[in-house]
Amino acid sequence: MVSEGRKMKISISLERDEFEFLKGLVESRTAANFSHAVRLCVKAYAGCNEHPHKQEVEA
Repeated sequence: MVSEGRKMKISISLERDEFEFLKGLVESRTAANFSHAVRLCVKAYAGCNEHPHKQEVEA
């Protein structure tokens, strides 16, 4: 389980299926999936400025 700590909110651009996949990783609360989700968020955040659809993910 991932321990509760500080929360960070970022806005990233994702297609709907990508958003659902990422949401599932975050909600699983396992350390490996959470780490993978964070890496995906960072990659998406780095290239999100020109995408028309934004979804907010709280991690």
